[in-house]
Amino acid sequence: MTRFAWMCLVAIPLTASAGRSYTGDAAIEHDCATEPDVSVNSSNATATFKGTCDKIAINGSHSKITVEGVKHLAITGSSNTLALVAVDKIAVTGARNTVTYKRGVSGATAKVSSLGKGNKVTRAR
Repeated sequence: MTRFAWMCLVAIPLTASAGRSYTGDAAIEHDCATEPDVSVNSSNATATFKGTCDKIAINGSHSKITVEGVKHLAITGSSNTLALVAVDKIAVTGARNTVTYKRGVSGATAKVSSLGKGNKVTRAR
């Protein structure tokens, strides 16, 4: 087998699973058991995530998002409102986002990193 053909066979599994991406959707209902990696690139959307996702990326703005569980949440968009039941890691680099969570997925609480301006991340009691 040539070196080029071997490299192609090795690279295919690395690029085959990029996860689900929502773009332009106003109403999103997502099953994390079916597709655990997902990104929301829509603005003014209402999204509900059932089950526990591995990764969710929020890149849109002015959306209302409800999540049952996620291991890693990344928010680069702005002015989003998120209500989470369980999350392990929250990274917010966008601005003016409001995130409320109840508990961690694998522990008692979540690890939070908020670098954007005007973000509010709180744990509900």
